[in-house]
Amino acid sequence: MSLLNKIKSVTNSITGGSAKVALEITSLPSRTQPFSVRVSAMVANQNLQIKRVYVRLKGEESIIARHVDRRYGYSDVNQSEILYEQDFDIAGEQTLLAGHSYTWEGQVDASDMETRATYLGRNARHEWSVLAGLDAPGNDPDSDWVDIQMD
Repeated sequence: MSLLNKIKSVTNSITGGSAKVALEITSLPSRTQPFSVRVSAMVANQNLQIKRVYVRLKGEESIIARHVDRRYGYSDVNQSEILYEQDFDIAGEQTLLAGHSYTWEGQVDASDMETRATYLGRNARHEWSVLAGLDAPGNDPDSDWVDIQMD
């Protein structure tokens, strides 16, 4: 391996740039039954050894509280907390070849957990999001977070 290829390999490992990952929700997201997802990846210029393909589901609660101070007026205080986060394995260990595209389909099933529905109020909200990732050495290549509504 040339010095330039070694530098590219290390850079991809640090930045997660060894593959471009996308996530598609292919059925209606639900808290009471599994929903389907499709993960796709385009591998960069070097083979990529992965341990798994996963989808991460996250539920986050946020509040905005108005703080009133007689001298300085008021300000909004924002607080948020992740109440639920879980990975769902879509595929196992494999080697992805440089320059190739891959697609995996799987299920996300939050039905056995105590979860809350999506709620978007004036001062409080509970929101759901998902992302897809490839468990690889260094920084995992992953998709952007995708916001979803769950009843």
